[in-house]
Amino acid sequence: MNGDLSRLWLSRRLRGTGTGYSRRIRGKGSILALVMILLVIAQIFVFSMIDGIIDKFAYLSNGHLQLFLSAYPSDDLIRTLSDLPEIAETNVIVQGNALAYSTEQTAMIRLKGVAPDYFSATRRDQLNITGTNSVLSSRQGILISATIAEELGVTAGDSIALMVVPDIASTKIRPLLMTIDGVYDSGYRELDSQLCFISDIFADQLFGSPASRYIEILVDKSHTQRLDQVMAAIENALDTPHVLQTWYQAQPTLYDNLQVSQQLIFGVFIVVALLAGFFVISVAQEFMQDDKQSIAILKLLGTNDRDVVWIYCKMVFRLVIVSLGIGLVVGLILGTNMGPILSLISKRNLPVLSWYLLDFDVTIPWSELLTLVATLLVASTLSMYCTLRRTRKISPMELFR
Repeated sequence: MNGDLSRLWLSRRLRGTGTGYSRRIRGKGSILALVMILLVIAQIFVFSMIDGIIDKFAYLSNGHLQLFLSAYPSDDLIRTLSDLPEIAETNVIVQGNALAYSTEQTAMIRLKGVAPDYFSATRRDQLNITGTNSVLSSRQGILISATIAEELGVTAGDSIALMVVPDIASTKIRPLLMTIDGVYDSGYRELDSQLCFISDIFADQLFGSPASRYIEILVDKSHTQRLDQVMAAIENALDTPHVLQTWYQAQPTLYDNLQVSQQLIFGVFIVVALLAGFFVISVAQEFMQDDKQSIAILKLLGTNDRDVVWIYCKMVFRLVIVSLGIGLVVGLILGTNMGPILSLISKRNLPVLSWYLLDFDVTIPWSELLTLVATLLVASTLSMYCTLRRTRKISPMELFR
């Protein structure tokens, strides 16, 4: 069959021979586009949420890297680290644990002693603070999370008692009275369930062991995916005994949970994409069913079976390509603008979403999205070809039935 006739046939069938036919074909394409839209939005949401959780823990809990020393870090060491181009911020942290109790409840908390300049603009972007906006407005001031405040039944300006867990065996356990200078909310309940901030000077008096002190290092955004290289640069710059670890070494359970969750969810999306791809079988079957007589005419005109299969493969494949293209574009538009919707959902404080992070910057996972598109295309191509091979069984005798 010559190329002109093939193109004419494709054009005729893709436009449809009737209103009902065109409506059915557009309906099939719309279903594929809808599946693609939902997959794109869901993948963007999951990927961005996990990235957001990592940022919350890096900026507020442990930093990207932690450097432990056997002695108090010198100013020269801090300057050496700060001069490295890969490093954005360095902070000396003193940490320990305590039991907090109010007149109503108790809670086990992690005390993190920080300097006045700890809450930089980058960190303030990760949380909202109500109160004095400073953990240093009083010597024994404390910044607690909204989660802990709700659990203890307290608010900014109230006082709570702490039973500090000593880091040295010879230190006696003693109660302390602390004033709540502020209440913060990072948007991620698991992080907020234990973390509290106090003055580093006061923390240094509570926890005197060198093991309770470390340097928290924030890495420049462009190097967060290459922490091994940053660690190597730090190792080369240090000549004192030390222990250097990443945030995922400090939080192995969290890291494993995030990795497993991301892989399992992506695996589910791949299965959905495969099933959606095999939905093309129904599209191909509908083409065949509607075009039995037309296929018989093509064969009567001398078109061989391979050309007939190729013509209808191109028809179905064009429908699939257009549907996936529309679905991908619409999904990207909706996915990158989901922030206002998530903010509205977050404000409703739904219990079922209380352990999910809804405050994050949207990141487009191009490799995962392209994998989903490729999976859909491969599944569609295989199912389409296997189905359309049945056109070989259609005989020109169909015209006389």
